Amino acid sequence: MGNSVEELQKIIDKGKRIVFFGGAGVSTESGIPDFRSVDGLYHQKYDYPPEEILSHTFFERRPEEFFRVDHELLGRSKEMMPHLPFARIDVLIVEEMGKNISGTGMDPNIIGRVRIEGQEDALPFCSKIVVLGLTPESHGNALGIGLADVTTRAVADQID
Repeated sequence: MGNSVEELQKIIDKGKRIVFFGGAGVSTESGIPDFRSVDGLYHQKYDYPPEEILSHTFFERRPEEFFRVDHELLGRSKEMMPHLPFARIDVLIVEEMGKNISGTGMDPNIIGRVRIEGQEDALPFCSKIVVLGLTPESHGNALGIGLADVTTRAVADQID
């Protein structure tokens, strides 16, 4: 993995169409309800409170109801999963990655890179992924940095 601004500049110079995405991009402003909003999980019509349904105890006592609600919520979450609106991206620049954003720091379902032996990457196809920052909430955990092609010395220095 490279670490120089010059390498990033070369990638950008070679790109034919470059799109920069900024900000979180996923929020209630995008029409995705939180737990407590009018359309949120706490205002849905379930026979039991959501915190009970999502508990291990509920799973043990009422597995059929747990799986029914789980199936419904999984379907809704897949519908609401953010995506990049392109099938092919020359350079994807990730302003910040972090454990508070995704378990791997940047969600493989969104960036299209999986890197699991025997499993193909998905769309979008990103020729190069650049990571410019690591969130403070990650406390130096940069687990998914291997999904990137280029990062900065500042990110490398933050890794614990």
